Amino acid sequence: LEYEIPEAALLAQESMNGVLMGGRNLKVGRPSNMPQAQPIIEMVMQEAKAYHRVYVASVHPDLSESDLKSVFEAFGEVTKCQLARATGPNAGSGHRGFGYLEFSNAQSANEAIAGMNMFDLGGQYLRVGKCIT
Repeated sequence: LEYEIPEAALLAQESMNGVLMGGRNLKVGRPSNMPQAQPIIEMVMQEAKAYHRVYVASVHPDLSESDLKSVFEAFGEVTKCQLARATGPNAGSGHRGFGYLEFSNAQSANEAIAGMNMFDLGGQYLRVGKCIT
């Protein structure tokens, strides 16, 4: 599988590697050409450390950016909340079910990840992880 969003790939790798499916354990990892891309990935990840962002997936379609921001403000000041906008002719004003939150400090971001990953919000379990881009 290929993921459009690096954070989605990381969450999939963490949660699916070793899972039993059809009587066999799944083996989930990075592609074999990964060493060629590693220096670029390291540079992007290093630049991302300057910000205190978290990636949020499985956001219910009825939730808005302000809804998400108000829930995550329990962990500290949220300086930015952005859900990925849906695209295409039938997209309307909806989002794609994932987005990013930026906190004013690293501690708040880490606490949000620990406290909100797999939290049931609107009948869907949020997936929350470190933002690597």
